[in-house]
Amino acid sequence: MRLVMRSDPRRRIVFPMLALAGISTAAVGQVPADTIQARPDSMPRGVAAAPPAQEIAPGVSAGSRREDYLRTLQTIGVVRPYPWSLRGFSPRELDLLRPQSDSHPRFAAREFQLDTTRLPLGFRLLPAAGDVWLNTTFPYGLNDGAVWRGRGLTAAISGGVQRRWGPVSLTLAPMAFVAQNADFDLVPNGLEGEPRFRDPQFWAAVDLPQRFGDGAYAVLDPGQSSLRFDNRYVAFGASTANQAWGPMSEFPFLLGDNAAGFPHIFIGTGSPANIFVGTFHARVVYGRLDQSDWSPINSGEQRRFASGIIGVFSPRGLPTLELGAGRFFQNVWPDGGPTSWEFRRPFETLFKATLPVHLQAGDDTLTHVENQLASVFFRWTFPSLGMEAYGEFGREDHSWDRRDLVLELEHAGTYGFGLRKVWRRPQRLHVFRWETMQFQTRSGGLHRSESGIYIHSPISQGHTHRGQLLGAGIGVGSAGGTIASYERHDATRSTAVSWSRHLVREFLRFPLQTPWEIKQDEMDVRHVLEIEHRFDRGGRQFRVGLGGVYEFNRSFEKDAFNLMLSAGIDLFTSLPRAVRAAPPPTAGQ
Repeated sequence: MRLVMRSDPRRRIVFPMLALAGISTAAVGQVPADTIQARPDSMPRGVAAAPPAQEIAPGVSAGSRREDYLRTLQTIGVVRPYPWSLRGFSPRELDLLRPQSDSHPRFAAREFQLDTTRLPLGFRLLPAAGDVWLNTTFPYGLNDGAVWRGRGLTAAISGGVQRRWGPVSLTLAPMAFVAQNADFDLVPNGLEGEPRFRDPQFWAAVDLPQRFGDGAYAVLDPGQSSLRFDNRYVAFGASTANQAWGPMSEFPFLLGDNAAGFPHIFIGTGSPANIFVGTFHARVVYGRLDQSDWSPINSGEQRRFASGIIGVFSPRGLPTLELGAGRFFQNVWPDGGPTSWEFRRPFETLFKATLPVHLQAGDDTLTHVENQLASVFFRWTFPSLGMEAYGEFGREDHSWDRRDLVLELEHAGTYGFGLRKVWRRPQRLHVFRWETMQFQTRSGGLHRSESGIYIHSPISQGHTHRGQLLGAGIGVGSAGGTIASYERHDATRSTAVSWSRHLVREFLRFPLQTPWEIKQDEMDVRHVLEIEHRFDRGGRQFRVGLGGVYEFNRSFEKDAFNLMLSAGIDLFTSLPRAVRAAPPPTAGQ
């Protein structure tokens, strides 16, 4: 069995980090623990300190289950208002997001206890996790970070340590996975050898392999690691952690947790800044995007320079309303390294007509060699109703000028909406979520060419990092997705049931097409039904899952069914006896 490993020497730092994950996995649950009060300077003025039992164990990453539960608590007012459209949260921000009361069913669970056990040099253990997935027929996985779940078995582990020195924090949170990557029927893309693993429809325009090689596929990744400075006013640092931009949970347009986090530096506000008419929270990032071994680019410069900016505004008197915008750029890594122009790009003008142009070698047309994704969004929570609503409108690339924007606002556009409703019952929460995102080919494409979402010439890797989409993982070009889910949270267990529909591919009205004949009335659509049950036992949280994917016209050929099985465990450090004996919420809380 052949393992496909990363050969980049800069990734060798992952091996000692993986050792830390193993140490934390072995040590978790075997060390004593005590609770401590949060540092007074970690809370904003006017907010009372949470009780000791309402700490948050470190290691809450963007898109994780623990982060989503905090979002549910914010929807019912147990977590204070705070912008959820700009994540991941720093250790200091997690201090601010501690539940302000014990009126939720999992208040005594271990993820809401902060262990004080110190390792050498003052480090704390992060929760460790292990997961195993099985796909019986074809690869399937969504919003699972660096993990790629091929056909057959896939296993992953993660863990690490964290150290805080006042406003400075160091998090080492690596992860590793290995996928059996068993053989399945590839959709022909007209290529031979290794290129046959590329995407069947956009094999020359996106780095999105059908299969990562012909053998087992293994990756060591720095995971949710960072070195950062955070205070009330400013935050800056370096990180490989996932980011989630915008309010969408399952289908984020700009950035989410469908791929591994990319290495980046950042600077922004440490917490929402008071600007009199409201509060404003912002961040600027610069990083490096890499490709897989099956990318359309197999010579020359293969790295890309990424840059972006996002801002979230909450009006004065409406702290639960978020209004925001973001833009994300990528371009081929410049010869000699990034210049001042690359660092100014997030602040450039909105219209292409006023941008400088570059004459591509071998081409007699003027074009811009970077690609931009931009979006505007909102999120509004109503704690008294236990509800939140949110939406996002995005564009692929610039409009030419103001007239072009007004005439064809929806050109190369996408939109998404979502709703979350929470019902509180004694010792139980019931949560319903619905979310949809659409970027199907519009009728305007009949008279004006559109390159499709997440693909843009001359960036031949698309909106990807190491072969996975950085945004919504449902598809490229023309696609869409909808999900409806129900969750129930008790003191020691949680159950989630979800149904989703993904329009993966459809016929597109521009020259880039597959080498085989496609009927225009055919679409590749999959329906996914999943159930997951999580339960606590002895300081560990176990999870088991069952699901199925029925894909109509899989890659425009024939229907296919995939059975999915999963199991996992989260390991938290030991709790003091007083916390273990804490009573559950009473009726009416």
